Amino acid sequence: MTPGLRIAFAFALVRGIAGAATAQVEPAAEVRASFLSVGIGARPAALGGAFTSVADDASALSWNPAGLALLRRPAAVATYDLMGLDTSLSCVAGALPVAGGTLGAGVIAFTYGTLVVRNELGDKVGTESPVDLCALAGYGLPWPRWFPVPGYGGASVEVVREASGIVVPGVSLGGMVQLAPALRGGWALMHLGPRSGGFSLPGFASAGIGWMPWREVQVALDGGWMIAPGSPWVAAGAEYSPHPALTVRAGYRWRPTQASVGGSPGFAAGLGVRPGAVVHRPVWSVDYAFQPFSGVAASHRVAVSYGFAEGWKAPAMAVTASRIREAVAAFIGEKSGPDGLFPVRDERSRKDWRLSLNFLRESVVRYGNIYRVCSDFAGKEGDRIVDFDIDFWVRADAEGYLDVSQVKIHSMDNVQRLKYKGDGTEVP
Repeated sequence: MTPGLRIAFAFALVRGIAGAATAQVEPAAEVRASFLSVGIGARPAALGGAFTSVADDASALSWNPAGLALLRRPAAVATYDLMGLDTSLSCVAGALPVAGGTLGAGVIAFTYGTLVVRNELGDKVGTESPVDLCALAGYGLPWPRWFPVPGYGGASVEVVREASGIVVPGVSLGGMVQLAPALRGGWALMHLGPRSGGFSLPGFASAGIGWMPWREVQVALDGGWMIAPGSPWVAAGAEYSPHPALTVRAGYRWRPTQASVGGSPGFAAGLGVRPGAVVHRPVWSVDYAFQPFSGVAASHRVAVSYGFAEGWKAPAMAVTASRIREAVAAFIGEKSGPDGLFPVRDERSRKDWRLSLNFLRESVVRYGNIYRVCSDFAGKEGDRIVDFDIDFWVRADAEGYLDVSQVKIHSMDNVQRLKYKGDGTEVP
């Protein structure tokens, strides 16, 4: 056997075993680029793949491109999956809101490990590290306002280049509909592409529903059909957040072909940590997912995500004066320098000061979803004590998260206090 044939044989053997060690992959003899079916991100993996109606972060690019439309701020996710048998999956994806919708892009790399190259005598002559690559791009946007129910649609394209040099294109479509404030449905047609040499991409059709009965709990149920071998699957998952900075997850995926791919039990579990999620809207998340494959291997997946969706109409947290004051205090602490001094600018004198601030009194007034915190401060500039009237404008989103959107500072020494008009009512 020539060295080339030995490499090809070893590569095919690892490909077959690796195909058996992925959660959603059907028999590797019928599909190529089987790693596409395991998707991006640790959160969907921990939910057992029940993510069609839940996809609300940058990983939506590989689960349901319609979910990109839920991202109103830049978002990103980086994933590493140690799948056992010396195989691994690495991917990075990002999303950027543009006019009318959200654009997403990503790259996935599946590594088959290191293969030993031997000559005809069986002597080692080197090593090879085969890698399959996939580039994805997608776009999601809300449905027109004249549509009877609110929803989202999206599409993505992908190009796969296998280590063997074969290039295969694919396309995905998806949609979501907001059935109720805490209930959302979704559908997706993923990884549709032409057959090549008797192989095809791991295409599948899925539909699911996600329910958030309480802010701390989310439940998802998916059902689908693997197009290439023609077999059904069902997935269910749930996540619970006992604390805003911590989420635990579990899921299960069933399919009749589990026994043919190593007897995968179908269970998955994981957790997510969101540092700094107590006062401000969480923007960073570190997620982990674990899935055993009975008799074959186990998947350990870690993902770091930035940015969260704002389109889920979950039960909102109550906006209270104490929470608003906490947000303002956190803002002051964040903007103050290492010396504890807060930078201010007198708009009349155009003078920049760094002041040590002490609260004198404050009140909170509401204007719709905007809250004006009227604060009197005693600021010290060197040996001089200056009274300042500082207005912090705090915006509350649909979920009750608070962001300081504007700050107006007026020196009481030489600036007349502004008079605001409107139907402001004081918050108790």
